[in-house]
Amino acid sequence: MKSFTESRVRELKCPPGKDYVLHPDPQQAGHAVRVTKAGASAYVFERRLHGRTVRRTIGDTRAWPLKRARERARELAVLMDQGRDPRIEAAEKAAHADAARIETQRQELVFEGVWRAY
Repeated sequence: MKSFTESRVRELKCPPGKDYVLHPDPQQAGHAVRVTKAGASAYVFERRLHGRTVRRTIGDTRAWPLKRARERARELAVLMDQGRDPRIEAAEKAAHADAARIETQRQELVFEGVWRAY
């Protein structure tokens, strides 16, 4: 397979009769482009961790430059080399952001109550 370029990525297609296909990046293990039968395409990273396949969508090929998608795939590879699941990392970050948002709202309500009492 030829090396990925921005134009080659845009030309990738899904074969008839399939819901989607993964086109592996010949320059980077685990990095691929997923193309659906509807024509949507996204950069993905896929690798096995603790005996199970982990696949993470990096982003839409129209929004992500190829170079940045490869960088993100390398970041995900490093996490997995450390035995860390990127899905769990993302969930923890989301939970932390939610907790911070809730704490900010709580503080605003306390301040509003104190202000009204004043």
